[in-house]
Parts: sequence; structure tokens; C-alpha cells
Amino acid sequence: MLSIKLFALLVASTLAAASPIVTRDAGTDLLITDLLRLDRAIRTITYAAGNYTGGAEGYRAIRESFSETNRTNRIAYYDAMTIKPQNVQESNVIIAVVSDPITPDIKDAVNALIAKKSLIDAAGFSKETADGLNLISYDHDTLSLVAVAPKLSPVTIPAAAVPVLAIDLTWRQGVLAFGGVPLAPLTMGETQSLFDFSMSINDARFDETYKMIWSDDNGPWSVRFTAWYTAGLLYRNQGNDVENAKGALRAILATQMTENFTSPWYGDFKLSPDEPIPQATLYEPQIYGTYDPNWREFIGTQLVQVVEEFPHLLGPELISSIETAMTHAAVGAMRRNGTAPDNLVLAYSNPGYMRALNVAWIGSRLQNQTFINFGNSQATALYQLFTKNGADTMGEYNAPNYYGMDFWALGAMAKYGPESSRVREHAPEIMAKMWEDIADHYNPYLGNMVGPYDRAYTRDMTVHDAILSLYFWGIFGYGRLSVPPKGELDLRYDGTQGAAIALIMDEVDGAMSDEVRGKLLGSFESGEQKERSLKRTVYYDLETEDNRTTTAWLSKQLMIGGQQLAETVDRGKQFVPAIAHWAADPEHKPFPLNGYFSLYPTATTITAIAEKQKLTISYPNTTQPGTDSFQFMLSGIPPPWSLAGNMVDGFTNVPCLDVNVTALGLEELPTVYGSSIYGSYYYNITYVVPSNFTGTPVVAFDLAYTC
Repeated sequence: MLSIKLFALLVASTLAAASPIVTRDAGTDLLITDLLRLDRAIRTITYAAGNYTGGAEGYRAIRESFSETNRTNRIAYYDAMTIKPQNVQESNVIIAVVSDPITPDIKDAVNALIAKKSLIDAAGFSKETADGLNLISYDHDTLSLVAVAPKLSPVTIPAAAVPVLAIDLTWRQGVLAFGGVPLAPLTMGETQSLFDFSMSINDARFDETYKMIWSDDNGPWSVRFTAWYTAGLLYRNQGNDVENAKGALRAILATQMTENFTSPWYGDFKLSPDEPIPQATLYEPQIYGTYDPNWREFIGTQLVQVVEEFPHLLGPELISSIETAMTHAAVGAMRRNGTAPDNLVLAYSNPGYMRALNVAWIGSRLQNQTFINFGNSQATALYQLFTKNGADTMGEYNAPNYYGMDFWALGAMAKYGPESSRVREHAPEIMAKMWEDIADHYNPYLGNMVGPYDRAYTRDMTVHDAILSLYFWGIFGYGRLSVPPKGELDLRYDGTQGAAIALIMDEVDGAMSDEVRGKLLGSFESGEQKERSLKRTVYYDLETEDNRTTTAWLSKQLMIGGQQLAETVDRGKQFVPAIAHWAADPEHKPFPLNGYFSLYPTATTITAIAEKQKLTISYPNTTQPGTDSFQFMLSGIPPPWSLAGNMVDGFTNVPCLDVNVTALGLEELPTVYGSSIYGSYYYNITYVVPSNFTGTPVVAFDLAYTC
């Protein structure tokens, strides 16, 4: 994550001091010398901690290493205050030294201290260690923000923010490990506001007795929401947070179902702790009903995160219990192969990536080669499907909600995946290419990604949340890109995971190029955004060339998307094979009110093609069920338009859009209003294919924006 708050502080400091550079002094060499001296002092902490064997006398070397680090830090501070502003090349030299060796050496120092925590505790020096690290952390912030930042070239600030944030978090980890409360501000920037929002939701719903989050999602309490909360509690580490987190983790582990080794829910977790285990008559086994096999992946990845981030807070006994649970989960997860009723095939992206991480991670922890091999083979296969024939597309394609879970899995793979594993190797590249594709599909004026969508709850991200918006928030700040009002119910649902997502935001943000960042934040007027057409291929598997094709066209006020597919199974109401968005009320703030209409997928073979100002939809295989009608859902009608006496009647009268429909031989039914899909109310506009119709039924739209 690019720390936006830290970024803003750095920018403000830099701009305040920036001035034309006429002559140069020896400031760069002076500051580099100071920074390298500081690095040598930091390495004395590593050396002193590594050689510590206990007792008061032995601790003296650690105490002296802290003092030397503080002394050299302050020398660097005073020297940095005296030098002149640096140009881009000089600034990059300074940033390079901070990135390496200083950043990794600080991590080594803190890890070395944590490794001797039991000895330091026994000698009674935990508080002194926490206080010493706190002072170093505070001095680091002062050196970075007050002294160095104002002297850097403003264009280098984004690069500088990355190591500064990493250092900040590392010192903080050390302070927390020894029971201290960090003095230095938590520089998570805009990610911090996402973290705080998430915690405010979960704090208000935490059942102190059962250590579970109250939620009527799948029962009175939510095991999944509780898992997401634990990361936030451990990171915040205030009051009873750690004990509540450990209690919640024990409560989660108690819901794991391990009684029936041959069942499809073996190693899975209950949806709510009070529900019975699936069984005949009482609680009939029903996938995604009485059990959800993806809970292994949701909760498993969360267990991976808390062990990797907070081992010093959990303790060996709880970690051992988590490892046992992850072993059961790995066995159950490895059995899934897409055999009905299960649907975890390779193209089912988000649980596939989470499973690869979970199994590889526990395999590495336990040195179980079977698990290691499975995790690596799955990661390799997922990468091969993503990159097949240069497509660079997820099997679960253009899904704003589940892209959020893909980023969760991939960010965790990049941060927590075993070293040198395929799980860790491919994640940054996949995330980088995902960001490029998201930027191609995103319209910053409308605040939405152009369709079609393989899976979507909301069709308008400015009104109802999609998980991807949490990354927009954490990276750019709330409201810079599409996100609904903070009181919106879907945002408060998705936001329960916000604290956990915040901890992998740096990895997800780090995969985004400057070009992508500029395009997402850009506009059509300034040139970062341009009218464009897109075409993508989405493959089903590695064995065949079977695929689907998506097309899209974007302009500022109007965008259209369609998909061509030939299948035999209905994808359900989350599938949006054809959709058009436009600015139905351009005066609405902060984004125009999006009008949109989409095809409800009754057929399984559909050819929907998006071109400039045109959408053409046909049913090539009329022998399949569902090809007897084209059902469209129209939403996003501005209240002033309706209150002025206007009325929707098919597509003949639509605010800000001229729609010319060609539907030869089809019969239009009267328009009906009042139904909703995922909280969005719509007008149903249906064209019926008569029983005596011959040929291929087609509905074509010629669209022109009129406001």
C-alpha cells in the first residue's frame, strides 16, 4: 500500500521547502554517509541481540546498541536539516540507501530481538526494550518526515513512502512484541481510515461472551466475520484486544468439522457456531446451504495471516492448534476437484488462489511434501490459466466483487507464501496484470467498470459496494475512486474484512504501476482516459481451447459491454452478459447517477457484442431453454426526471440516452416496475420470441448520449 497519509505528509514537507536549484552542495554525500553510519548502528542491535544469552550484564550490549542508533539517527537529522534541496537523481540515491540496506537491516534487528524475547522477559527488560524501540521509532519518523522529506524532489515522494512505511511497521512490530504502546503515529495513511472503519463495524457487533461477531448473514453469529476481526484486534492491540482475539480464534477452531473424514465438509468450518453438523433429516447436507466449502479458504487464509503477522502475541500453544486445524482443512480442500455438487474447477479463481496458499503454507510449516507439491501445482496451474495464449484473464473474469477476494488471496500469497514457492512467485505478476485490466475497464467519470461481469452483486459501484472498492479506498483514499456512502449496507458487510485487507494493502498497491495509477485517477479531459474498445478471451481450462469472448466500448458518458459464450448450465443471476451504463444525471455528486440496463441471463448460449454506441444480443442456439425471451433490467432513473412527470415505457423514454431498438419478429411486453436484484430496483423490459419464430432471435441497441 502506498501510505497516502504518509505520502501527504511527505509531499507537504517537500513542497514547503522546494525551490529552484541553482548550485549544489555536498549534501547528498553528507546524508548518505550519515545513513550508512545509522545502518551500522542498527546492525549492532542485531549483533547484540543475537549474542544475548540472558541476564542483566548481557543486556548491556543491547542497551548500548539502542543508544548508538539514537545518537546516529539524530546526527543524520541535524545534517539533513542543513543541506539544500536535492534533485531527482540525488533524491533517488538517498531513497535507494533507505530501501537497502537500512530497511532489511531494521527487520533483521527487530527479528533478532523478538527471537530472544523469552530471555529478555526472564531478565526483566521487556519494558526497557519496548521503550528503547519506541524512541528509535519516534526518531525515525522525525528524521524521515521533518528533516529528509523536505529536501527530496517532489516527484520521488511515492518511491520514498514505501521504505519509510515498511520501517515504521517494523519498529512498531518490535514495540508491540515487548508489550509496549507505540509512540510514533501509525502511518497506514488512507489504509488506516479503512482499518478504523472496519473495526468500528466489528467492535459494535462483538459478543464478549462467545467471542464471536453477531451477524444474521448465515445464522446469529458469523464465523467468517469473526476470523476477519481477529487480525484487526491483534494489530490494534489495545486494552483487551489480544485476549479477545485469542478467545475468538479458539472459538473459530472449535467450529471446525472433523468428525466425518469422508464427508465433503471435512476440515470445513461452520457458518455459525450454533448450527448442527450437516446430517440427514435434521440439517440436510446442501452445498452453499448447510455448509460452504469455501469457508476453509476464507478462514484458512485468515489463520495464515494472524500466524504470520502476530506469532509473538498468539503463543506456541495457539499456533499449534491453528496448524492442526490447517492440516484438516488442507486434506478437505485437496479433495475438491469440481465433481458435482462441488464447483471448484480451475477457473473458479478466488477460492482456487486461497486454497493454493493455505495448502502450500501448512505444508511448508510442517515440511509435508504432499501439501507443498499440491499448493505449488495449483499455483502453477492457476498462473498458466491466467496467462494462457497471452490472455492474462481470470477465469472469474471482470468481477468487481470477487476481484477483491482475488487481491486478498494474491496479496497474502505475495506476503505470506513460503519463500521460493510457486505460490509466492507468480502473485505479483498476476496482480500487476489485473490492475492493468481494471484500469482499462474503469471509467473514472462514471465511477464504474464497464461490463460484462462474470459475477456481480451490484451493477453500480457508486451505489452498492463491491469488494474491489476497499482497495480503491485503502490505496487512494475514501471517495477518490468509486465507493458508496459509508452507511450503505453492502459496504458495511464487505467492510468487516477491511482491517485484514489493510495488512496486505502494501503488496496489492505495490503491484500497481505508475501508468495504471495515473489512468485510474485521470480523466477524459486531461488525456489519461480515452474513448476505447476492448476485447478479451477467457479460457475454461488448460486441456482445451474452449473460451468465452468479452467486448467493451467506453466513452466518458456512455459505456457498453457484452460476452459471447456457449454453455449448457445457467450461470445464475450474478452473471451479467450484457450491460450499458450512462450518466443519467450528470449533475449528481460525487459521481453522476448511473443509468444502466442489463440482460438477465435466461439462456446459456449468448452472443452479446459491444461496439461503439451499439450493443447486439442474439441467441444462436434456440434449442436450449431460456431462449424464448430477452429480459432487460433498467435501473438508475433520477428522481427529478420522474417527479417532472416522465415515465419509463420500454426504451422509448430514457433520461439522457436515445435508444433505438431493433428486434425483428419479437414482441415487446408492457414495462413492469417493482422487483429488485441485490438491492437495486428495476424496470423489467421484455421482448418475447414467438413460438413460431424461425431463425436467430436478435435484439440490437443503437445508443446516443443526449445530455
